[in-house]
Amino acid sequence: MPTIIDSDPLFRYLVKFHVVENFYKRALRASTRDGDENHKLVAPLIIRDLPTIRGFVKQELKLRQLDGLDLRQVLIEEANQDGAYVLEKKMLSNKVYVHNLVQSVLRDNALRTLENLQKRGLPSDYSKGGIIGTKTQNALAAGLRGGRAYLVKQTAFGRTSCGKVCLFDHTGLRAEFFLVQDFDKRHPSSHYFHPSKRIIGVLNESPTLNNDERTTTLITPLQLGISPGRYLNLGEKLFSNVSDLFKIVQLGV
Repeated sequence: MPTIIDSDPLFRYLVKFHVVENFYKRALRASTRDGDENHKLVAPLIIRDLPTIRGFVKQELKLRQLDGLDLRQVLIEEANQDGAYVLEKKMLSNKVYVHNLVQSVLRDNALRTLENLQKRGLPSDYSKGGIIGTKTQNALAAGLRGGRAYLVKQTAFGRTSCGKVCLFDHTGLRAEFFLVQDFDKRHPSSHYFHPSKRIIGVLNESPTLNNDERTTTLITPLQLGISPGRYLNLGEKLFSNVSDLFKIVQLGV
């Protein structure tokens, strides 16, 4: 059955970008405890399809045509700059600061507090009782305001030193993709993004206003067009079956 990864090209792009650029090239080099920020990750916020966004941006929007733009290089080179990108049709802005968007959503929806905002648009287990950060607040508010917001998070999750890739719309948290270490189940070796560490990809989707009603799908490297061996120095010959994998793990290779 098709998922949001199939229907939303930008979300798919960011999921693949996150796996390749953040997990393989950054997270594997230095571990970060779950719940801590991994500041080495490239973590953009992109807001699109929000007609009122210019009213919350005080800077000049300098738009660049996506056609011909090396988006990967842009995201990496501008990773240390604060702010969010605005996507208008096929034009991507410079990074800008978003002002008063969260406050306007709180006011217009009579939510009053950030806690109420989280209850309105996030699953109950999303932040485990804590207050979400500024980028997540703006992403959630942009979604609830009628746009779409794409956020790559730096908060380590799933014993992978990586965060989640989130998509927000009028329902709140529409979808989230994350990598997680899974020792509970035995999957075919081709399902692992890192076979020896048993890292799998998970997609949660919440297509309704009740964000606790989620569908969960296992996402494989093949579905994203990723060959783990290319990044793990395994060559093209991965473990032929899961029993070979467990033998190698037991030997400590």
